[in-house]
This record gives sequence, structure tokens and C-alpha cells, in this order.
Amino acid sequence: MYKEHVEMAWKSLLSVFGETIKVYPKYGKGFTTEGVFRDESEKIGPDFSSTQVRVGCPYFKYMPKKSKIRVGDRVCVRGNIYITEEKIPDGH
Repeated sequence: MYKEHVEMAWKSLLSVFGETIKVYPKYGKGFTTEGVFRDESEKIGPDFSSTQVRVGCPYFKYMPKKSKIRVGDRVCVRGNIYITEEKIPDGH
């Protein structure tokens, strides 16, 4: 039952913060998906800062495997292209 709640929560999150993400897989045909993009900066020292870019995308049980973002894929968000470096499951 909790999976249905997680899916409902994701759909609510996407309706507020979601945006279209173009995905150019390392292998295969490109596609678009909805996700949540975060590009937060963090001050590390007096002269240094770092930007941690994150793309959150839901992976529902009914989604085909070919429409999932994988490490090494390129994603285009807000006109900028990023290469995915790490997949971090959220546990749900």
C-alpha cells in the first residue's frame, strides 16, 4: 500500500516542481520525461563554492526500462546539458 502513496506523492511533487527533461541515452533512442531539477550552490571556503546538480525522476513499476535515466546518459534541463554520474535510489 505504501507504494501507491509514494506514487501519489511523486505525482503531486511533479505537478508543482516538475519540468520536462530531455534524455539522450548513452545507448538507444532519446526521450523526454518529467522530473525535479535542483542546482544548489554551496560555499566551501572563502574563495570556493560548489554546485551540486540533481535530477529527481520517478520510476514507477509500469514505466518501460527504455525510459529510465542511467549513469552516463546526457540530460538537457533549462537549455543546459549534463552527464549523469551517479544513480542514488531514494529507498522507495
